[in-house]
Amino acid sequence: VVIKENMSADTSDKIISEEIDSDQILIKALRILDSVTAAKAEKLDAVELVKTASEGGSVRASVLMGFFYEGDNSLVDTDFEMSRHFYEKAIEQGSSSAKYRLGILYTDKEVPFFDLKKGHDLIIASAHDGYSFALCYLGDCFRSKVDDTRNLEVAYRYYALAGERGLGLGYHYMAEIDASRQQL
Repeated sequence: VVIKENMSADTSDKIISEEIDSDQILIKALRILDSVTAAKAEKLDAVELVKTASEGGSVRASVLMGFFYEGDNSLVDTDFEMSRHFYEKAIEQGSSSAKYRLGILYTDKEVPFFDLKKGHDLIIASAHDGYSFALCYLGDCFRSKVDDTRNLEVAYRYYALAGERGLGLGYHYMAEIDASRQQL
């Protein structure tokens, strides 16, 4: 929690309280969404709780709402503009995950606001923040350009960074590169 120095104690306590409350709302919603016994109506109510948590300042809730609006779920209809709205809200609050997710959206030709450069810039910014999936994505980009062996070295480094940050897939791709070098 970030507290500005010139805030009064009462104001800072209120901000801390609001952020804790929004995170508690999100946790409650996640429990319902993850429950196998919850009915669809209860899960739809949980989505509304996630929205409320996002409005209350929860970065995680904003990212989750952005993800919901991307589609591929039975709870929320696909709405890329709403997805972008929630991701941008999370980015304003410093979310590297939202930068990556929005970057991926921008690189999708089926999305109305397709912008390859903007998408790549967001993914690179997320990688600069150390977000493991963005690092792995950049590794994939370099690995796909195998005409130059130097690209394979750069890909290997990105995968190593992703692995060091907890993404096991990075180590897997490093092993694949090692195996391909032995075959050569």
